[in-house]
Amino acid sequence: MVLDFEAGFEAGGGIRAMNTRRMALDYIKRARRCFKEAKLAFNDEDYPMTVRRSQECVELSLKAVLRSIGIEYPREHDVGKALEMYL
Repeated sequence: MVLDFEAGFEAGGGIRAMNTRRMALDYIKRARRCFKEAKLAFNDEDYPMTVRRSQECVELSLKAVLRSIGIEYPREHDVGKALEMYL
């Protein structure tokens, strides 16, 4: 599973770009932690927790992608509406 930036950010974005990048990286860090916890829960045969942590991992990963490309999304768990606006 790849949860990291392979491309850099454009220069000249100023403070907002740095905050955006910092926030995106923080989301990736949290997504990785959720993924590790999901694997541990799976190994313990705790399937409800596996699903919960896996869902959190996907949500945080998607938020990192949206943040990294400058898309603002609502402050809620469902980012579907934000995706529909840009797809």
